[in-house]
Amino acid sequence: MVKKKLRFPKITIVTPSYNQAEFLERTIQSVLNQEYPNLEYIVVDGASSDDSVKIIKKYQKKLSYWVSKKDGGQTDAINKGFQKATGQIMGWLNSDDVLLPGSLFLIAKIFSEHPEIEWITGQPISINSQDMIVRTGIQSGRLSQLIRLGLYHGKGLGFIGQEGTFWTKELWLASGKNVPNFRYAMDFHLWQKFAQFADLVSIESPLGAFRLNPIRKTKTLVNYYNEIWPLLNVIPKPFLLFFRILHPLFLRKISPRIYFDDETSAWVFSKGYFFTPNLKKGT
Repeated sequence: MVKKKLRFPKITIVTPSYNQAEFLERTIQSVLNQEYPNLEYIVVDGASSDDSVKIIKKYQKKLSYWVSKKDGGQTDAINKGFQKATGQIMGWLNSDDVLLPGSLFLIAKIFSEHPEIEWITGQPISINSQDMIVRTGIQSGRLSQLIRLGLYHGKGLGFIGQEGTFWTKELWLASGKNVPNFRYAMDFHLWQKFAQFADLVSIESPLGAFRLNPIRKTKTLVNYYNEIWPLLNVIPKPFLLFFRILHPLFLRKISPRIYFDDETSAWVFSKGYFFTPNLKKGT
C-alpha cells in the first residue's frame, strides 16, 4: 500500500532555549513568520534568568507547547521537545539561529513529492549578530558512507548544519528516537545514527542560517572535537585537504541532491550513484 503524502505535512520544530534573549525573538519570528499552515513549534527553555521567558510568552498563542524549567542542558531540552512532537517532519533550531524565508514550504514540497527521501540538509550560511550574511558554503553533496565514517566536521569535509537539516518521523523512530547525549557534538553523532538507515539528500539552497554568536559554546571547537575524536585537536586543519578540494567538484555529482532547474523553473531530484534509502530497514 502506497502512503499518501500530504501537501502540507505537519512539521515539528524544537527550539532549546537558555539565556539567549538577545536573539531568541528573531529565531521565533523566523519560524512563525513563514505562516506554514501545519506547523508544530515547541520551545523548551531551561529556566532562563534573562528576558527569554518574557519573549516566549509574547508568542505563546502561536506555540504548540512551551516550558521554562531547569533541565540537563541543550541535549536534554531537545529530547524533551521531541518527546512532545507529533509531526511527520522534524528538526531543531537553536535559539540564536534562524530559518530562511520560505524554507518550511520547500521542505514540505520535497518530502511530499519524494517519499523515498528521509532526511535533507541545505547549504550552509553564517550570519552575524546583526543578521548580516557573512559566510556561505560551497554547493556540495554528502555521502552517507562518509558520514558514518565521521568525516563531516571542520577539519574534514565540513559541517552538516543542524539549522538546515530535517528528517522524517520514521527515520527518527528507526534510529532510536533520541539525540545522543553529548554537550557539543550531539548533532554530529545524530547524523552518524541517521546515516545507518538512510541517505542524506543535499539541497542546493540554504534552509537556515547559523549565527556566529560571540558567546556561542562552540566558538572554540576543542570540546567539540574531544567528543568526536580528541586527536583532531592536534591535527592541522583541514587534514583531509585532498578530499576537501575534490568534494564539491566530484561528490556533488555522485551523491543525492536536489537542485533548481532554471529552464523548467522546478526543483529536480538527482539520486546520483549512491542513493540507497532504508539501509537497515529492509524495505
